Amino acid sequence: MFELLEERRMMSAAPIASLELLNTDTNQPVAGYASLQSGVTLDLAKLPAHISIQANPSGPVGSILFGYDGNAKYHNENYAPYSIAGDINAGAITNAWPLVLGAHTVVVTPYQNINDGGAAGATDTLKFTVIRTTGNTWYVNPTGANGASKTIAGAIALAQPGDTVLIEPGTYYESIKLTRSGGGGKPITIAAATAGTVTVNSTGDAVSFDGTSVGYINLQGIIFNGCSNPLETSAVRIGYDWNVTNVTVENAQSQGMEVYGNNTTLEGVIAQYNGQEGLGGVNCSNVLVQNCITRYNNPGLKNPSWAGSTFAQQVNGLWYVRADYESGAGKWGDTSNVTLNGVQSYSNHGTGIWFDGTNTNVVIENCTVYNAIPITEFYEGVGISIEMNGVGPVTIENNDVYNDPGGTIVIASSRHVKVTGNTFGGSYIALNDWPRGAAVTMEDISFTHNTMNNSFIWTGGTNWFTTSGSGKNVVFDYENYVGMTGPVFRWGTGVYQTIANVESSLKLELHGKQTA
Repeated sequence: MFELLEERRMMSAAPIASLELLNTDTNQPVAGYASLQSGVTLDLAKLPAHISIQANPSGPVGSILFGYDGNAKYHNENYAPYSIAGDINAGAITNAWPLVLGAHTVVVTPYQNINDGGAAGATDTLKFTVIRTTGNTWYVNPTGANGASKTIAGAIALAQPGDTVLIEPGTYYESIKLTRSGGGGKPITIAAATAGTVTVNSTGDAVSFDGTSVGYINLQGIIFNGCSNPLETSAVRIGYDWNVTNVTVENAQSQGMEVYGNNTTLEGVIAQYNGQEGLGGVNCSNVLVQNCITRYNNPGLKNPSWAGSTFAQQVNGLWYVRADYESGAGKWGDTSNVTLNGVQSYSNHGTGIWFDGTNTNVVIENCTVYNAIPITEFYEGVGISIEMNGVGPVTIENNDVYNDPGGTIVIASSRHVKVTGNTFGGSYIALNDWPRGAAVTMEDISFTHNTMNNSFIWTGGTNWFTTSGSGKNVVFDYENYVGMTGPVFRWGTGVYQTIANVESSLKLELHGKQTA
């Protein structure tokens, strides 16, 4: 998988031979859509439940860049198969890409080198329209004109499996609770007629949009702004078999959005300015979080409902949720098969990406995590945290993590974690073997092929010795340490200034290198 850059350089990038619609459940082209032509109409009622767009180059390429609806750098793929939502397990599983009702444009450009580097080849542009022909459409507008419902909740109460609730621009002051599920192949679609023009304001209510116990829902293009939810409860609650696309949740008193169900995809979700944390999940499985943003959460509020509680602290007149409790970008706990791909997490007070407890088959890839902000102590601003996980596996791959004073990655009392192909900037990587029980002692931790930009290794706890690499099956190898201004390792009671010291004393980084 880790080919040398020189091996990925091409004399020229081959043009795109075809774009196809892929059934991601079978990894086979959808019948009739093996060659997509610009102007095509895609009817969701006639397509498989989980699909994606795949680009097939006519020859060698270094990478393929997908643009989508004005976002010129929506997704980059360095390795075949080249699909717009990426893949896992070396292409064995293609990530589903939720289609949103309306007109869209995808721009596909091959490049000579990886990471859309080198010369660009010929660009293909695919314009398409997404519709759904089955079921009824229930309209919502603020005035109730032309027989439409004045409230979103009123229209949802009428919707049956396969129906669409189409919401016209405006601000709707309501709290919405879903009681009816869609069905397999017949989801209920709840969508803004024009993405970003519909706002639900639930100030004064404990929940904004509650779908915890229902399934087969498509939620698209809505802004949830304001909710008076108590601490540790979410404003927007997602159930099972959902596709959530281009939704924003902001200015909630506590948590923004939480996933509680299985088989759910979040695409283009923005969670920001929420009083406790942005986007997370608990007791959920088979969840894909793709190209989402969580930022400016736990920003400090003047008088939240949870002011003065055990888990709150006041700093300079503002109330924050304690970073050691559950705050920041969002926490994931007791999950299975959760993938974060292309997530941006920045400027949250607390942790940027946090998996805590028993989480199995976690993948964190192609994410950017930076500027985690401490509340009072430097160690509160963590980039990526893997904590109390004795099961795993966890794969952290091809991410850019920097400017997080509490550690770019902190792995505490966890096992079976693989960290590879990332770039870390500033601060440190921490391995903390705290005495929290035999089931969560540190074992099987692997760091390979990462770039450490003035970022050193630091072990916490008392159980670290020069033989702990082999004893705990901890591997550091093939890293590149760049611009170090201090020791490269602080391992147990030892301080190691150079890679040569690490190699000779700890038997780690046998193929690592250190550059100015």
